Amino acid sequence: MKLSRQEQMIVDAFHRAAPGNLTNRELNTICFRYGARLWDLSRKGFRFETLAVDAAAGLYTYRLLSDPADGQGPRGESTASTPPTQLLASTPPAAPALRQPIIGQQRLC
Repeated sequence: MKLSRQEQMIVDAFHRAAPGNLTNRELNTICFRYGARLWDLSRKGFRFETLAVDAAAGLYTYRLLSDPADGQGPRGESTASTPPTQLLASTPPAAPALRQPIIGQQRLC
């Protein structure tokens, strides 16, 4: 698969990163529109995970979960047949969403 120069630079940076994680600040030094390049890469079969480190300060961490070129995760583990729940085993499960009726309040979208 053909990757643009910026996409290739981002993929290479994920492979060089020790735990396979990059912050949005590190990605911004590679490409100002890194969000668009991550979206393009996800359309090409790459899988990423986003974690808020400090949302108030605008700091997020991105992790490369799978690379379709080699069928490997960032640390060499095979992701070809691993269920997504096992890939994210290191992160705590999300709390179930509580649905509460909105009575007498305006809902903000």
